[in-house]
Amino acid sequence: MNIRLILIGKTTGELLKEGVADYAKRIGHYSGFVLEELQVRANSVEKAQVLQKEGEKILSQLKNSDYLILLDEGGDEFTSVEFANQIAQLQNKSIASLVFVIGGAYGFHETVYQRANLKMALSKMTFTHQMVRLIFVEQLYRAFTILRNEKYHH
Repeated sequence: MNIRLILIGKTTGELLKEGVADYAKRIGHYSGFVLEELQVRANSVEKAQVLQKEGEKILSQLKNSDYLILLDEGGDEFTSVEFANQIAQLQNKSIASLVFVIGGAYGFHETVYQRANLKMALSKMTFTHQMVRLIFVEQLYRAFTILRNEKYHH
């Protein structure tokens, strides 16, 4: 299974960049992994227009066969083990391309929600979009170590 993580905007903090890069490299030992930062230039600061532009950009990056999971505060919550089991189930279904998306400050346009196969939340707590990147790649790495019964999870 190949995994892509699509991000709206750049990761700015050096510590966050280093952490994300470290976990991205680790994930590469288990699966193909690509991180894509999308730059979206909206001609307005109006929420609706920003969401529309971001939505168009996200959807333009997807193939029909991609299994799309949105990281969204209104999504399903999983423990680390449950998340690992979700990954295993998708592998067993022979999903070739798994795409996770961390949206912008306003979430996602309705067209992106409609295209999604699943929405997941990392926590009931609120994190910055920058921090979510690091937290998510760590959890994805943890999921693979859980599936392989490696000691990292303990």
